[in-house]
Formats: sequence, structure tokens, C-alpha cells
Amino acid sequence: MRSIGALLILITAALLIQSCKGKKKECAFLAPKLVLIHFSEAESDTIIIRKYAQGSGFSQLLDTTFAYKADLTYTTLGKDSLALNTHNKTFNEQFYLYDWKLVFPGSTRVIAISDVKATFVEQAEDGSECHSYVSSMIYDGQQFKYTTWFPESYKAYSER
Repeated sequence: MRSIGALLILITAALLIQSCKGKKKECAFLAPKLVLIHFSEAESDTIIIRKYAQGSGFSQLLDTTFAYKADLTYTTLGKDSLALNTHNKTFNEQFYLYDWKLVFPGSTRVIAISDVKATFVEQAEDGSECHSYVSSMIYDGQQFKYTTWFPESYKAYSER
């Protein structure tokens, strides 16, 4: 009787291991880098992030949050551009699920983001780094299309 129970446990374990084998993990989502042209760091040190129901024409506000200087990382690109990275987890991980408005009180500038379409990628067999990414979106009135998440081209630009 014990040997049958042990055999059943071994068979179950083997089946579980086999069922997990070959399943690929979905890559984490990565929002594009936002590049601000002719913005000073002082004009962009506070951002009001407004989250709207996707496709609502910005009429259904769901949430409002703030990103302060401590929540932001800037990288200077050339002499007049800042690449902005917010550490707001909701904005970064749920970027594709909602429409957004970014309000910059220091400059009275508002950037609208809508029609975000995502491409979801599965982890490669070799375990190399991967990310799911935006394939297209309307950002500040312009359509942006992407075929990769690589940092050289995965950016959206807006002027002050």
C-alpha cells in the first residue's frame, strides 16, 4: 500500500514538472522614456498624473496622483532635452491600461496620452532580458509607433 502511495506521489510530481516545462514567462511591461524638450528641471519637478478610463475621451477621471522631485529621475539629452523617468509604479506598470494626462504646474503644460496599444513578449529560452512594450500611442497629439523596447528608440517627445 505504501509503495502505491509513493508511486502516485512520484507520478504526480513528474506530471507537474512536465506541465511547467516549456511554459514561458511573460516579460514585465516597460513604459517608454518621456523626453521633454525646452523644459527646465524646475518646470518639471512636480507632475500631476491623472488616470482616465481608456477610450473615454478624458471624461472619466479615475485617479489623480503626484510625482514630486524625489519620485523623478532626469537624464540630460543634448543641450535642451530631459529624459524623464517617474518611479510611480502604477503609471509605469499600468501605462497601457488607461489614458493619462500629465500636468506640469511649473510650466502650465499638459501632455495627453491615449490609444495605448501594448505588445506582450514572452521570456526567451536563454533567459535574456526582455520587456513587453507599447507598440503605438497618441502622445501629446502625435502618434508614436515602436517595434522594440530598446532604450535608443523607445522614447516619446514633447516640447514646452
